[in-house]
Amino acid sequence: MRTRPLIIILITILYCFEPIAKVLFSSLWNSINWYTLLEYQYHKLSNIDFFLTFALLPATGIVLYMAKKWSYLIFILVEVYMISIHGSIFLVGEFHQYNLPIVLNLFFFLLHLALLFYFLTANIRFVFINTSLRFWETDPRYKSAIAVRVFKGDEEVGNNSQLVDISKSGVFVSNVSNIDVNTELQIKFTIGADDFKFQAITVHKSEIRNIVGYGAKFINLTDIKKNQIAFLIKAHAHESNLLRNERDVIEKMFFSIINLSKKICKLPFPKSKI
Repeated sequence: MRTRPLIIILITILYCFEPIAKVLFSSLWNSINWYTLLEYQYHKLSNIDFFLTFALLPATGIVLYMAKKWSYLIFILVEVYMISIHGSIFLVGEFHQYNLPIVLNLFFFLLHLALLFYFLTANIRFVFINTSLRFWETDPRYKSAIAVRVFKGDEEVGNNSQLVDISKSGVFVSNVSNIDVNTELQIKFTIGADDFKFQAITVHKSEIRNIVGYGAKFINLTDIKKNQIAFLIKAHAHESNLLRNERDVIEKMFFSIINLSKKICKLPFPKSKI
């Protein structure tokens, strides 16, 4: 995969850093050296409890970043677990390994509750279940604003239709009458003195940048059609209309964090002095 949605990258980073942030805050709150606190917990907790306390969230973040179909279920289960942990602390005062103040536990409870509801929404759920909806697994897509005519057979189904964005594999078209997914369409438009006509099949109906429309995949592409698409892509790229470039800064930072974590994990852990 070339990139990921910004939300997945941010949650992965958040999950990798949340245990670290909790340890640091707990050491400040309880006036204990963070190294001593971590060493104490390492020797006090069982292997399972230590993993659940310090390694579960980073592991879940990496699983989410992999964006497999099973990643979604694991993420939901971990969110339910984190909600139950933080909820039990400020509701019934159960002991917690970090020994954080109630207000901070409430913050993490609300944070994980919000993430759970966000990932339960239809748009996010379908993206994990239906891989054809994953824009980050497709070709680079460019913002467009070309007026088009859309036909289903001999019937025109577009009313002031427009190409919202385009890639070498398909387009997103707005202002199209209600049609079913897997419907074959003809998309016609003119640029200057050149006429273009492409066959496409709808793969999803969604809303992009507050614009409702259909994502359609090109089909029956001849060499001439491929050359025409290449021309259109080159023209859009020249105008710097690339939409899918989240990787440039954030993903590089993420991989730097992963590499640093690997180096830290290789360091020998000290024996207990307690």
